Amino acid sequence: MKLLKTLLFMMIILFSSIIIAQNPTHHIDFAYGAAYNLELDWTYSRLAKRGFNHDINLTYFKQSNDKLFSIEAKYMTGLLGTKGNNENKVSNLVTDFLLKYLTKIDRFSNNKRVVFGGISGDFRSNIWFPQVSRLRYGWDIHAGIGASIFTYYNISSKISIQYEMDLPFIGVLWRSHNNGQQLVTEEIQLEKGTAASAFETPRFSHLLNTIYLDNSIKVNYDLADNFDLYYNWGFSYKYIKKPLIKKGFKFINLLGIKYKL
Repeated sequence: MKLLKTLLFMMIILFSSIIIAQNPTHHIDFAYGAAYNLELDWTYSRLAKRGFNHDINLTYFKQSNDKLFSIEAKYMTGLLGTKGNNENKVSNLVTDFLLKYLTKIDRFSNNKRVVFGGISGDFRSNIWFPQVSRLRYGWDIHAGIGASIFTYYNISSKISIQYEMDLPFIGVLWRSHNNGQQLVTEEIQLEKGTAASAFETPRFSHLLNTIYLDNSIKVNYDLADNFDLYYNWGFSYKYIKKPLIKKGFKFINLLGIKYKL
């Protein structure tokens, strides 16, 4: 827990020290769509689970000439399963929070293209609730700090393309036991509550044992003075090594609207 407190303290100091330059632009984004998941979790089952889920994104974005700051909240829910195996169905609940602070990279920027690079802080949770066996649910909860890239290119006065990439480097990962829900977890739940059981086994996460890689491409259309419409396609990959391997791919398709403040 000392490592988590240190990471949180660093994030608070960093983001509270942000000074936005003159003439900032800022907006609020809301997007909804479908995300296709492909999951393989050896702690639960060696049978792959897949399916489309509801995906909702909400973002606050503020940019000046040379700095960028954003707060993103992502929520996904739905069912994952294996064809022909009803006992392998799980309710999938995913919640992500990301904070980003980036600065302009002049070397790669010009009149049409602007590139920002910097750091991001993330808190991610993925919880599975099996449909059949109530004692086999599991979770992955991650908090960390990593690198972030943001770039956009103006095709015309109305259309622009935006690309984002996020990759946490270090953090803390909480996982369920090797076989999912076990008696020791039930005991902690009864004595100390659900939150205590979720955070009972912290592990140091880094690129050799935990990878969360997010890629996002947005096509923006300037609809009106205060509104943009956009289509968002994204690809995410995760790999968790300990205690047993979990791999996952996510493909998102979202339609969104930006309200310029």
